[in-house]
Amino acid sequence: MERLQKVIANSGYCSRRKAEELISEGKVFVDGIKVTELGTKINGNETITIDGVTLKKDTRKEYYIINKPRGVICSAKDEKGRKVITEYIDTNERIYPVGRLDYDTTGVLLLTNDGDLANLLMHPSNNIEKTYLAVIEGVLSTDEIYKLKNGVVIDGIKVIPKRVKVKSKNDEKTKQKVEITIVEGRNHIVKKIFESIGHPVAKLHREKLAFLDVRSLRSGEYRMLSNSEVSRLKALKKWGLNPHFFYCSSVVSSAGVSSIALTSRSAGTDISPPLISKLAGVPTSPASSTEIAPTGHEVTASFVLSVTFSPTTFERPASLKSKFSGAIATQAPQPIHFVSSTLIILIYLLYLW
Repeated sequence: MERLQKVIANSGYCSRRKAEELISEGKVFVDGIKVTELGTKINGNETITIDGVTLKKDTRKEYYIINKPRGVICSAKDEKGRKVITEYIDTNERIYPVGRLDYDTTGVLLLTNDGDLANLLMHPSNNIEKTYLAVIEGVLSTDEIYKLKNGVVIDGIKVIPKRVKVKSKNDEKTKQKVEITIVEGRNHIVKKIFESIGHPVAKLHREKLAFLDVRSLRSGEYRMLSNSEVSRLKALKKWGLNPHFFYCSSVVSSAGVSSIALTSRSAGTDISPPLISKLAGVPTSPASSTEIAPTGHEVTASFVLSVTFSPTTFERPASLKSKFSGAIATQAPQPIHFVSSTLIILIYLLYLW
């Protein structure tokens, strides 16, 4: 048994949040009976109708990333007849944007019909990072930068950016580019952050969502996400994102067995070989075996992951190295750099001395 709003979202009709709105508004019928109570559970065999449209079952999941152009609505339809983002995607499936970018904001946007993934990326408890490049009016003072980094109150809630970096300013010093990373997802949140310190946003571009960017896509261009990218996104809820924590240093393949050497900056990290293989999108045979041998000291640890592939799935070492480097990048928690911090403190003390 699953909640009705989850079933609707997984069908690709809309996001889970929108499904809850439709249920509350009395627009959802289950086997011909109107349902208005949130949390209603169904077994999945029922016929669900929304605004006269019967939902399809067993819909194929699709995942797209687009470089959203300026002047486009992040919606599947618009009552005012404005151009909507779904018009850019050539698909027969009913997809919808994951979250929203303002009408005049450009950059990374995901579209899918996978309600679970959309909910994972939008739910505030998952702390998914979003990086924006803002062109603001005026130039930030040192005090204003300090205030930003320590958090500002927006609509009664304090927002503390993960990172704030001043990029450049124009010759007249009337505008400045600032890169800001947040986990907040409220409407107009970036614009409100800068407005709160007296610097309205003139232009806004989302550079990254988690580990995804659109540097290879021109405005309005899109592509499908790879299986590996989808798996990495789904892993964010459990592991978080730290793209430089692990890297794959070598792959040695012989007779269908690949030994994949990994390096970590922190010993004692719990690595799950089946999860690593899943994230990498590399299928293994039913008889596949995995084994990890950790070595090293307190700061740096090395791991060797041995995976036995079936003859039909065996891949070249270079391909495996690329896949596993990306896969491992998502699975580790954020490290605490004790050594780096200690060195910085010692250098500073020596400087004062």
